[in-house]
Amino acid sequence: HVTYEPCLYEAIPQPVDPPKHGYALHLASREPHKRTAWLIRQWVEEGARNPALPALHVVGSLPEDVEQLASSSALVERLPFLDDDALRSQFSSARALILPSEIEGFGLPAIEAYYLGTPVCYTRGTSIEEVLEPVTARGGFSLDEPSSLFAALDDVSRIPPQDIHDCGLKLREIYAASSVAERMMTVFAALSR
Repeated sequence: HVTYEPCLYEAIPQPVDPPKHGYALHLASREPHKRTAWLIRQWVEEGARNPALPALHVVGSLPEDVEQLASSSALVERLPFLDDDALRSQFSSARALILPSEIEGFGLPAIEAYYLGTPVCYTRGTSIEEVLEPVTARGGFSLDEPSSLFAALDDVSRIPPQDIHDCGLKLREIYAASSVAERMMTVFAALSR
């Protein structure tokens, strides 16, 4: 099981149907386990086959081995690290957040996305699956089957806005700072006995 942590976006009202700009969002990392390079390669390859594929907004630093590929693709929009307001705007305007990590500690960006009205595509078998399991089983894909990523994107893109809203509200109950603090105090009390 994962160790819970609260989402600091809980003070922001849960949006019902935020305006979407059609792109998918990825929080880039040079760390190999985050699979940013894999995602860029898959996105560019799929874009060559599928002209309807949305743009991929990539926030942060790219692995060096895909910088040229990303820069030469009209489908990949590179963004620098963003301040919190700009990042929240990217989250809420995205069609989906893409998290291809093969290892996650908790998966806070998945919760942040749902808090801001955006569904998530994630690697099955990671902590993100456990974190989202109480509210949705949609969005999972396998790194061994790149086509499953695009099937997951199509699937979450069809989730009705009210369902995304409801997922966000349920996640707010589960991961509210007060709930997380209460769970931690229970664990600490049990350990001190």
